[in-house]
Amino acid sequence: LMGWFVDILARSGPENLWRDHGTGLMLAAGLILVVRPILAWLHEVLSNQYVVPQTTSLIRWRTHLYTLGHALSYFQADFAGLELKGKNFSGARLRQADMSLAIMNRSNFSGADLRDVEAYGALFSSASFAGASLTNASFVGTYLQGANFRGANLTGANFAGAEMDRAVGLTQAQLNAACGDSSTRLPSGLWIPAC
Repeated sequence: LMGWFVDILARSGPENLWRDHGTGLMLAAGLILVVRPILAWLHEVLSNQYVVPQTTSLIRWRTHLYTLGHALSYFQADFAGLELKGKNFSGARLRQADMSLAIMNRSNFSGADLRDVEAYGALFSSASFAGASLTNASFVGTYLQGANFRGANLTGANFAGAEMDRAVGLTQAQLNAACGDSSTRLPSGLWIPAC
């Protein structure tokens, strides 16, 4: 458009400019002063009202869904003495956490990393440890009635004095890898090696 305007100024004198190119100049002025601002306004309205808000929400929710698939990390967390009933720690990394005297009834630890956890005297009534790793964890004096141990790794776990005679999902093979004492209460037919 600018090149066209320079060309007509160079070819026409000032006295003939409006007469020879008046219609084209009016159309160019209309395009620059009316049509272009309307198109710019429409672009801004569509971008700011429809595209950007939707994209921002989409990115936010996709990021949220992506992070949900990752395990939470509570490495060396201090839960000692806390009351956290019914919480979902499934898939969480709780390695070396202190859960001494905590009340975590009906909490879900399925698939969690509970290696080297200290849970002295804690209450885990009806908690789920299904598929969790309890390697070298200390559950001394812990209340585990109704807890689910299906598929859990109990290698090196200490259950001395633990009450778990109504626990579910326990197998003799799991208990053979753990240890306890004469006060450990187990489901009938199962036994645990001494620590």
